[in-house]
Formats: sequence, structure tokens, C-alpha cells
Amino acid sequence: MEILTQSIKDYLIERFDKSIDEIGYSDILEVESLTIDGKDENNEKQSVSFSDLKLFKNLKYLEIRNTLLTTNLFNTLEDLPYLENLLLRKCTIRKSVSTMNNLKNIIQLRINDCKNFNFELINELNLANLTFENMQIQGFNLLKDNHINVLDISRAKFKNMNGIKKLSIDKLVIKNKDYTKYKKVLDNLKYELIVMADIGYYIKVKLD
Repeated sequence: MEILTQSIKDYLIERFDKSIDEIGYSDILEVESLTIDGKDENNEKQSVSFSDLKLFKNLKYLEIRNTLLTTNLFNTLEDLPYLENLLLRKCTIRKSVSTMNNLKNIIQLRINDCKNFNFELINELNLANLTFENMQIQGFNLLKDNHINVLDISRAKFKNMNGIKKLSIDKLVIKNKDYTKYKKVLDNLKYELIVMADIGYYIKVKLD
């Protein structure tokens, strides 16, 4: 068994207190959470091979940082039966990627500061939680066919709110500054609106 991704090797060595050559399949099957980072602590590039993920059959949570995301990656994620929680942080999605809609097991998805992301990539996914951070959103029309329990856009930026009333969601989380700016648009929604304080993490206003 050979693992090429440096951040995975570092994690396994620390977790199991073994050299990488001593780590076996039984150890790998214990792993339910992983972070893949394309840069080291000095912000230098380090090796990443998405094929390594095929070994982690019991993976439930995956965070990917500082990495180019390819169709090969998403094809690999489709074959992880227990993967439920996916966080993409400071990644670039290759323009040849046409969809993420085959990730049917994902129930929590967070997109943080990723390039080339668009709603068409996920417009058929039904999710318990969808969160956008450090992203600019240009309207919501392409999400109208999804069902999302909680859509958190409290740490995102907006070009406009087009389509916000057509969303099939249970709760929308938004920061107070944006609620004030788009109050007329956000009145009389068919779903619950949660307004977060601009500073801090606490709910400032809750509107039914």
C-alpha cells in the first residue's frame, strides 16, 4: 500500500504513532475524517493524489484545501459510500468539471473561497446544510430545484438576491447588514429567516 498525499501521510503517522510503512488496511478502515491540503505549513506546494481516497472506505468527513479539483476527484468521491460531509476551502475547480450532482450521499456541503464554482455544479443535490463563505453569489435562480434544509450565506457576498424567494429551503441564515440592505426582498418569505449579528457568531434576530 502506497500513499502519495503528504497531508494524509502526516495525519496517519500522527494518529497511529507508526511509520507510514507500518500502517495497514485495518488502520485505514478506522479513519472517518480526513483533511487534504495542497500546501504545507510554510505555504509551499505539497503532493496530492486523489487516488489515495479510494483506500478510505469508511470516510464520513473530508476537507480539501489549496488544491485543484478535477473530474477525477469527484468521480472518486462518488464511490465513497459513507461520505456525508464535504468542505472545499481555497480550492480551484477545473473548468472541465461539469457537475457535482452525482455526490448523492453528501448531506453537508461547505464552499469557502473557491474559484470557478457555480450553482449549476450542485443544482440537483438535496442537502441538510449548504454553506458559502468568502464567496460572491450572483443570484439564486440556479438553486431553485434543490431542497436544502439550511442555507447559510451569512459569510458570503452578493451581487444580487434574484431568485431568493423561489428557493426550496427550510431556513436561510444571513448577516444583519445584508438583511438590512435587502429587507424589502426578504419580507414575506415562505421559509424561516435567521439573521446573524455582523460581529460575532450569535443570532441577533430570528424571524418566522
